[in-house]
Amino acid sequence: MTEAAFIGAIPQSSGIYLISHRASASVYVGQSLNIRIRLGQHYQMLVSRTHYNKPLQHLWNTHPPESFSVSLHMGCPQGLSPLARQRWLVKAERQATQTLKKGNTVLNRIDPEIVETPDALAEFKELEAAQDKANKGKATSISRQRRDMKQQLEQLHQRLAPLRIQRGGYAAEIAQREEALRKSRRFFCQLFGSRRAEPVSEQEERLAALKAQLRQLDAALKPDEQECVRLTEKYRRLYFSFPKVQQQLDKRLNRTLFRAYTSGKRPTITED
Repeated sequence: MTEAAFIGAIPQSSGIYLISHRASASVYVGQSLNIRIRLGQHYQMLVSRTHYNKPLQHLWNTHPPESFSVSLHMGCPQGLSPLARQRWLVKAERQATQTLKKGNTVLNRIDPEIVETPDALAEFKELEAAQDKANKGKATSISRQRRDMKQQLEQLHQRLAPLRIQRGGYAAEIAQREEALRKSRRFFCQLFGSRRAEPVSEQEERLAALKAQLRQLDAALKPDEQECVRLTEKYRRLYFSFPKVQQQLDKRLNRTLFRAYTSGKRPTITED
């Protein structure tokens, strides 16, 4: 079989192609910007027995070339930018591989990777530069918001400080009077207690008055205390809005969930 016969009428277009072996229901899935040229490269590697896909090379070595066929599985949409086209190709190859696994033996052993063509890489770097500029603006805005919130929190804490001290004094006095009242109510204290001791009824009245004052103070503190909690939580959440913090969290999540590419060079271009 000649190279022209192997390639057939496949067009010089971008998309997903298949190299199929009918007898074993095996298929190799690939992507290319020029499928016709890429299939010619596959043919040369198979004929010279240097193909990187060992299962495909084994089938070629042990079966006649006429038992293989090539086909265009899916054409790339028109009008895509170089970067969008490469991202489409890798996702389409991954989707085609998963779909074909249901009824065939897929020979691919490596997860599809995005191809870093010069024009796609240049577009990706331009987008990254624009994103970095936007991230700096966002980080500056977040820093300003957090600085303003910090000042508001400091003012609130300064205003609340004397009231909190006063509340602590009320709480301590109430605890002391409750303990004294508990002791005064004991049977022997009522029989043999000191005549100078304050009557139980008066102790109860004083205690009730202190608790009423404490409730009034708590009511006065409550709005500002709630505002402190709200601002503190918003201040904390804003930290996780910094672009660099979000990127670090995403990387940590990816390391936890996915253990692919444990060695070797990862592509520079991302799929999203």
